[in-house]
Amino acid sequence: MELTFLKRIWGRKPYYRIHFFIVLLALLITFISFYLFPFPITPHKVHYKIQGHNPYLIPYYHDFDHDGFSEKIELKHNPVNNRWAIKGYTVREQLIDQWNFLEKWLVHPIFGDFNNDHHDEVYVFTHTYDSLFLYGLDIREKEFFLYRKFIFRAPQPLPPNTSVWDLDRISGLLIDTNGDEIKELVVQINAGFALQPRKIIIYSIQQQKILAQSPLAGIKLGIIKPFDYNHDRKLEFAVSTHTSNNYHQPVPFSDNYSWLIAFDNNLNFLFSPIRFYPAYSRVNTFPVEVNKKTFIVGLIQYLGKLDLPPKLVLVNMQGEIVREKILPPNEEYKMFSLTQENKKQLYFLTVKSRKIFKLDSQLNYSEVAQFKQSVDIPLPFDLDLDFEPELMFFSKKQIVITEMDFKERYYIPVILNNTYGIHPQIQKRGLNPPQLIFMNKNDQLFSLTYTTNPFYPYRYLFRLGVFFLYFFFLEGLWSLIRYYQFTRNSLQHFLGSTRNGVLILTHNGRIIQVNAQLEKTLGLKQHIQLQRPYSEALRERPEVVQFLLNLINENRPIHQPIQFSLAEEEFIGEISAQPIPGILNIPLGYFVEIKENLPARMLPERIRLWSKTVQKMAHDIKTPLSTIQLSLRTLEMKIRDLAQAQFKQLHPDFEIINSELQKVRTITRDFLKFTNLEQLQFQYCSLQEIIENALSHFSNYLNSKINVQLELDSQHDRIWADPQQLSMVFQIIIENAIDAMQGEGQIMITSNLAQYLDKNLRSYLEIEIADTGPGIPETDLEKVFEPYYTTKKEGTGMGLAIARKIIEDHQGEITIVSRKDFATVVRIVLPIENIGGNDLG
Repeated sequence: MELTFLKRIWGRKPYYRIHFFIVLLALLITFISFYLFPFPITPHKVHYKIQGHNPYLIPYYHDFDHDGFSEKIELKHNPVNNRWAIKGYTVREQLIDQWNFLEKWLVHPIFGDFNNDHHDEVYVFTHTYDSLFLYGLDIREKEFFLYRKFIFRAPQPLPPNTSVWDLDRISGLLIDTNGDEIKELVVQINAGFALQPRKIIIYSIQQQKILAQSPLAGIKLGIIKPFDYNHDRKLEFAVSTHTSNNYHQPVPFSDNYSWLIAFDNNLNFLFSPIRFYPAYSRVNTFPVEVNKKTFIVGLIQYLGKLDLPPKLVLVNMQGEIVREKILPPNEEYKMFSLTQENKKQLYFLTVKSRKIFKLDSQLNYSEVAQFKQSVDIPLPFDLDLDFEPELMFFSKKQIVITEMDFKERYYIPVILNNTYGIHPQIQKRGLNPPQLIFMNKNDQLFSLTYTTNPFYPYRYLFRLGVFFLYFFFLEGLWSLIRYYQFTRNSLQHFLGSTRNGVLILTHNGRIIQVNAQLEKTLGLKQHIQLQRPYSEALRERPEVVQFLLNLINENRPIHQPIQFSLAEEEFIGEISAQPIPGILNIPLGYFVEIKENLPARMLPERIRLWSKTVQKMAHDIKTPLSTIQLSLRTLEMKIRDLAQAQFKQLHPDFEIINSELQKVRTITRDFLKFTNLEQLQFQYCSLQEIIENALSHFSNYLNSKINVQLELDSQHDRIWADPQQLSMVFQIIIENAIDAMQGEGQIMITSNLAQYLDKNLRSYLEIEIADTGPGIPETDLEKVFEPYYTTKKEGTGMGLAIARKIIEDHQGEITIVSRKDFATVVRIVLPIENIGGNDLG
């Protein structure tokens, strides 16, 4: 049932097919657009900017008072007088004060609250050619509370070929190491070619002295990772190491090899350091807990020329390797840990293949992500204030931000010049998302914000909106094309069919369309060329040129008589013009029509004279026909009485003669009816009632096999017409349709309000009667309105001629559109205004 309905609609309403095609095309263009030009509405938005910065001011942001807003400090160097200082600023970038050092500071200050007063301090190391000092500053105060505290002295003498005490890395933590709720500084110090110190120290800020330091060793110590393996609140420390192969003097645990090292709370070795690969190797260590026992996972890599594979080891607190796994060679590995669900999870990434693997307690690993470019180990920051950290991956040309599951990724194409100058840091801004800030080697300050996208929940609406945008664009384009074709075809049809001369001008007076009748009407010797100004093309008719000049100057409809001399006669006619309106009432052009008029009394007089002549001829024929037919009847009766046997042979001939004489009488009667139609009796009447009255004459023919469907415009039902004669028109057309369908089919009668360009956009009622008969061949279509033309055996050929005369008397038009084996459509056009000049209202 539903499929049949759809087929009927599909076949009956061809414009539905157009809309269906437009919907499919809009969907296709939408998908292609999102594929070729992806504009994803992601859960988060990333904004960043780069600006130049003074290379002698290194900024650091830290929330000292824990109020959710970061203050700022700057490590300052004045190259003019070679002075070193630290400056403090409020959250509004207002200067608090400046504190000066006596020597060069070392970058990467340490922040923390050692005395638990809910206000952090900043600790900065400085050094001279032979001494290392510590400064402590509370930016609320005007002075250092730790001022130039001596930490270490350079080795005496310096190693051969070494002139500078090169402390290349100092970093540390402020942490409670012994469970007394007072924090200490745990500092890692490394010298380069000066060799010493290479150790870790624990410095008590409260006592202002070194509490512990690691044993003498030659290996370079890396990042410190505190842990508490026996839960006694006293911390142990796992330390990464790497070799530089520049320590040639005898020393324990020299940097000729890499070592896996761990320290207890007093910075003594937790177990004897485990030696691995020779120089140019490194060991990354991470404490982990497996089944409530603490282990250290070590990633060992050799970066030299020997064939030594990278591997993972699991070491217990007694220094025993309880598990070992060899990793694929020819790859560089970097390990990192993330806290997920209050538990540390280990990962490592491969530099060449750009993959990230998840590591379990059995040293088994599985791939979880892959990047487009090589990246460094991530730094976790809560950038969108959702209490879940995001991961920042840095590479040479871009920053990658991901969520903890590595799936949602954002690529920021920023050239970092291989590395960054200061450690990335967070500037807290209260309830606003924080900014990530760092400075690269090009002395550029980089700031980045990562915020929740408020439009993300509406991403599907956005895509739907894009679809509707394309849909309405295609609908509008189709409407323009259809309107253009309609206008063009209507104009061409009008220009070719009208008996009047037609001219269309642009707004500046250039001719863009003209029909052949215009040149004939105006009697022009030269052919009118399009796109020429009217003053040049029509200079043979100055009367028309002057009219067009007035039209363009006045820009209003003009109608006036026109008269000029032709070669053989005087032209008397009318010229009318109508501006073609555009936006803001600015004309797009002008429509001009010239028609020839006969003298006012000539045409009606000719018509009356012709009608009287034809009527007299018809009467002259009708009288002898009646006499002949009557005499023939008498003769037939006499022969039947006198010779009954011979009459049977002659009877068929008498019937043929009577039939032919009846045809002549019928033709004569219809012709008289055509030439002597009564004067129209106009009145307001209902179109639907007229059609229903016409249909009532065919009630015996309308059944389940022949049905009539009415789709009439109820808003424009009242017309000014002669209902009797108009009903006769519909009877003629419906009778022809029923005869053509031969007992089975459908008749559809519709009415609509229409406006026609060739009729100065006047309003007309357009009525169509369509049938599903076999159609009319094109060769017969041109003759159907001619009197006495018929294809029926018993037809007179006067029906459509009478219908045409009635419609023309109503100042309307009747046309037929058909071809063989296709439906026939009779179109009747009646003016909406009455003939007497009274509008319908």
